[in-house]
Amino acid sequence: MATANVAENGMRIPPPRPTKATRMREQAEKNPGRFFAYVRVSDDKQVDSGLGLEAQVNDLKAYYERTLEHRGVTWDGSVWFDLAVSAFKLNFLDRPGIVALNEVVRPGDHVAAVRMDRFVRSLAGYVSMGCWLDQSVYIHMLDMGVDTSTLIGASLFKMSGAMSAVMAQWESQVKSERLKAVNRVRRQQGRATNGKKAWGWKTVVPGGPRVRDTDEINCMWYMDRLSKSGMSAHAIAKAVKKRLPNRHPMNAYKVHRALAALREAG
Repeated sequence: MATANVAENGMRIPPPRPTKATRMREQAEKNPGRFFAYVRVSDDKQVDSGLGLEAQVNDLKAYYERTLEHRGVTWDGSVWFDLAVSAFKLNFLDRPGIVALNEVVRPGDHVAAVRMDRFVRSLAGYVSMGCWLDQSVYIHMLDMGVDTSTLIGASLFKMSGAMSAVMAQWESQVKSERLKAVNRVRRQQGRATNGKKAWGWKTVVPGGPRVRDTDEINCMWYMDRLSKSGMSAHAIAKAVKKRLPNRHPMNAYKVHRALAALREAG
C-alpha cells in the first residue's frame, strides 16, 4: 500500500492516485477470470457443413482444460460465434460476436481463438485488439502459442502479432483478386459464379452446355438504354415487366445484376 511522503517543511504529501490501467491490472490479478471461446467462419458453406465450427470448438475446449482450468479460470461452456462473417471485409470491433463479447468481458477474463486469423486478418484489426489489452483482458491464440496473461505471451503478441496480421491481410487480398479473376472468366463463359444462372445464357438440355440467350441479351440492352436515359433501377424493372410480361419476375436487384453482366461482357 502506498504511504504518504513528508516534505522538508513537514507537510504530508499524499501518495499518487493509481491510474485506471493500474486499477484494472490489480483487479485482474485478484480475479482468476472467466474463459470466452470465440469462433468465426467466413462463409455459408463452412456454416452449413459444421466442420469448421466443430473443429474450432473442440480445440478451444481442449486448450481450456489443459491450460486454464487448473488456474481457477471458469468457463460455462458457452461459445461466442461470428458466422459467415469475413474478418477481411468487416472491422474487428464491428462484428456482432465481438460487439457482444465487449459488453460482458471484464479485467482478468480470457478470450481465445484457435488462430489469429479467426480474430483478425488485417493490421487495423490487430491494432483494434489493443482495446482488450488496455482493459487487462487476456488474449489467447492457439496457433501462435500466445497467452497475454504471461510475460512471454504478451511479448510474443506484440512482436509477432503485427507481422502475422500483415501476412493474413496480404493472403486475403491475393485470394480476393484471384477469385475476382476466376469469376470474370466464368461470366465470360456464361457460367454461374454464385450458383445462379448467368445473365445472357441458357441451358437447352439439363446438364448440357450453355448457349447464348438472344432474347435475354436483347432485354439486357433494353435495360441498358433505359439506365443511360436516367431511369432508376426500380423504374426499369417496371418497364421490363410491362414490355415483357411473360419473363420471370423483375426487380431492382436483378436489373443491377443484368447491367453488371452486360458491362462485364463488354
